[in-house]
Amino acid sequence: MNIINILVSSDSNFLPILGVMLHSLVTARQGINRLSIHLFCHRESLDSIMLERLEKQLSKYSNVNLYLADVSNYPEISQLHLGNGYVPATYYRLLAPILLPHLEKVLHLDCDLIINDDIAELYDTDLGNNLVAACKDTDVIGHVFAPINNYREYLNERGITEMSCYFNAGVLLMNLEKMRVEELCPQMVQYAQTHDCRLVDQDVLNYFCQGRTRYLDKVWNSHQLAKISPQARYAPNAEWKSFLAGCADEKIIHYTFTKPWNDTGIAGADIWWSYAKQTEWYEMLVQRLAQRQSRPRSVQEEIDAALGRIYDANWLRENLKELIKWNEAHTYASLVDLALERDVLRETDDGNLERLRSSRVVFYGAGHWCRCILEFFDKLGLDYPAEIWDVNAKNIGPRFYGVPLREPDFNSLGKGDLVAVTIYSDAVNTDVSGKCKNILTHNELKAALARALWLKKESEEFESFSNRSRI
Repeated sequence: MNIINILVSSDSNFLPILGVMLHSLVTARQGINRLSIHLFCHRESLDSIMLERLEKQLSKYSNVNLYLADVSNYPEISQLHLGNGYVPATYYRLLAPILLPHLEKVLHLDCDLIINDDIAELYDTDLGNNLVAACKDTDVIGHVFAPINNYREYLNERGITEMSCYFNAGVLLMNLEKMRVEELCPQMVQYAQTHDCRLVDQDVLNYFCQGRTRYLDKVWNSHQLAKISPQARYAPNAEWKSFLAGCADEKIIHYTFTKPWNDTGIAGADIWWSYAKQTEWYEMLVQRLAQRQSRPRSVQEEIDAALGRIYDANWLRENLKELIKWNEAHTYASLVDLALERDVLRETDDGNLERLRSSRVVFYGAGHWCRCILEFFDKLGLDYPAEIWDVNAKNIGPRFYGVPLREPDFNSLGKGDLVAVTIYSDAVNTDVSGKCKNILTHNELKAALARALWLKKESEEFESFSNRSRI
């Protein structure tokens, strides 16, 4: 029987959350592997009744053992810088090489996860000479390329140069043997003491493990923040595509922003609560949620809570005007309306769609409609354009959604290249037509996409109806 060693860290407040995660971990197990759960905690301050409840829960599972590792001998770990919303326990994993001297490797799992598949395959990942195996963090990588709230200078100041490879530490296979040989524990703690790390221990690990990381398929860490973060869309094309693929088959769901135990309205909350309901923690979690929701709040607190459902409230206040431009729901509705209006021109629209599929495409315009149209390209499985031309030369970055961003250059066009106008302006359509014959005007581009989106919607609804009919 193989032993899978799992590392978790918690304080008393997070023990119920940990209990839900561990329940999902155990119930997803398909083989006969033994799970050894190593709980890093400050033993003296841990609520004994809560700990007893966790031990009782784990005792009901077969081939599962719980071991406690006390961090109280390392008081400096509780004095490290904490960002907004973080607790000292997030740093405990930095002590793994020392506190688990008998293990060659361990799989660290955050508490805010739901495990949907057997982690044996993940645990068996060959680390080679790497220090860790982890999934790239699409949101942080997007921030590196984003025009607003950009992380490039911040990461540079902390010595993290492999920014396009920044990983999320919520699911982390750690090569403890290598870390001990290279005496990383004291170095990591010292680094955390001398650097103001916005993303706390994750920044520390990314600094020390750059160039020594094996990157996992994103199905093993589908972090929810990237789904709603505007900055995540600025990640290079390949990174964004791999994130979407991971979302389609989530072996591990990571609630990296609003937590389902605090807000039942977020995406995926129903999955988390379905597991919680099967545990000894359910009543306590429901009581916590009721107390949180019944607590009187000021008008400003209500506004912040609502905004927090989408993104960080402070960030939203600074960038609200820009975010309003990204209202995709309204844009999608207008495209569907356009598809119905243009039904008589469907052959023209289908032909223009085929031009988009078969040509080397350049987008003329890098504004609001460009963002929306790239989203619709994703929905339709269309390849992104080869280049995006920033008409106003705003220099917002070298890439946009992973596509090279350049100033317009009609002389660079090759034979058969297609210029698609993303700017909503008849004057621009006319101007581009005068410089290039092979173009799709803004309205033609929208109409072709509208037609394709409408057909896709009809096809999905028909397939759904057919499946129901066969039942």
